[in-house]
Amino acid sequence: AYPNDGLLIWHIDARTDAANYDFIYDNSYTEHKLLRLMEADGLEEIEQNKWADGGDYYTQGNSFSFYTTPSNARYCGLTSGFTIDNISEPSETMIFNVTAPQNLPQITSIEKLKNPFRLKINGNNIQSGAVALIGYDNVPWTSVSYQESSIILEKGNKLKKKFVKGVPTKFIIINPDGSAARGTYTR
Repeated sequence: AYPNDGLLIWHIDARTDAANYDFIYDNSYTEHKLLRLMEADGLEEIEQNKWADGGDYYTQGNSFSFYTTPSNARYCGLTSGFTIDNISEPSETMIFNVTAPQNLPQITSIEKLKNPFRLKINGNNIQSGAVALIGYDNVPWTSVSYQESSIILEKGNKLKKKFVKGVPTKFIIINPDGSAARGTYTR
């Protein structure tokens, strides 16, 4: 029997390795998990090797957003951009609202700029203030500039080291509203 009834929310980071063969993260004893139950009571008991309990369920009156505990933040600390609220009473069929960012960004092309090395990522709906996660980093690459519908990743040799020659490197562009686009670049 379950300790309560309600809605369970999972944080999933299913990014794959460069070969698209395996997940980068697993559920070993690390802070960054492939699957993580977002405990509604915010107590993180499962992370402390304790049991799940009734407080882990989201019930009527609960919500899940960047401003709640726990929050919808990505592992890098930026918002994921969605909110879950207006959760119904527990029943066989539950109803809730999900609000997600509108106008998702799209990557249309990537240009290598020289002297110093930079990448210009062109697309649609790339917002000023966007950042990039490169490879397996959970710390945003913030050395960027913006042009209309483009973000330029800067820092010359430091940036070049992130994109190893001949190796496809994945990246994510994250807008301030949490919307995101994924891409791969091979130098």
